[in-house]
Amino acid sequence: MSDQPYHKITAEETELPPPPLPLAPEPTAPTAQVIIVESMPAPIAAHITTATTTTTSTWRTALCCPHLESCFVSFVVPCHTIAKISNSVHNNYNTIFITYALFWACNNYALYVQYYINKNTCPDTSTTWCVDYKEDTCEDYYTTIDSVNVPCLWNEDYGVCLSSSIECKSSRHFETFRAYMYVLETLTFFGLFASHFIVRSHLRKKKKYKPSCLTDIIATTCCNTCGLAQEYREL
Repeated sequence: MSDQPYHKITAEETELPPPPLPLAPEPTAPTAQVIIVESMPAPIAAHITTATTTTTSTWRTALCCPHLESCFVSFVVPCHTIAKISNSVHNNYNTIFITYALFWACNNYALYVQYYINKNTCPDTSTTWCVDYKEDTCEDYYTTIDSVNVPCLWNEDYGVCLSSSIECKSSRHFETFRAYMYVLETLTFFGLFASHFIVRSHLRKKKKYKPSCLTDIIATTCCNTCGLAQEYREL
């Protein structure tokens, strides 16, 4: 037996110390939620898939870009250019080539006929003698020789206003035909614009480019060649 006196253990000494208080969690950055499309209903999944794949990118090159090849083919062979662009989207080269070539040929025919009419239309004022007028007013008159109307032209060699040897017609003579050419030019220009606008829109959707109606209208009307060249560079 030990000589030390017996120590009685009290209840306070048998109790364990309380556990330490938990520390507050550190703030963390919000994490992106992962959407499992496969587990969702079909309409909702299709909507989410469409929204996540939408892009706002633009054309790779500007509308006016000094690229020799694209500018050359767009100016010289626009029918081939627009058909090749459309073929990359819908595989319809022959249809677009023939359609655009028909519009292009008819439009240029209408422009040529109007040029021919303007060139062969007599001026508004008739005169008995062309020699009475100076250089700045000579071509504003026409005269009649042997019942044939001919315009007055300035002769540089003699420095005098003389009658031409080419017959001209009055504006009434071409009035009906001129109206037909205006209608043909308007219809064919609209056909060229519509076909180019549709092909450009389809290419934009395929590339998922940001839509811009104003830019497309400018590229298909005022800057048709530049628009074709820009689309050609996307191939």
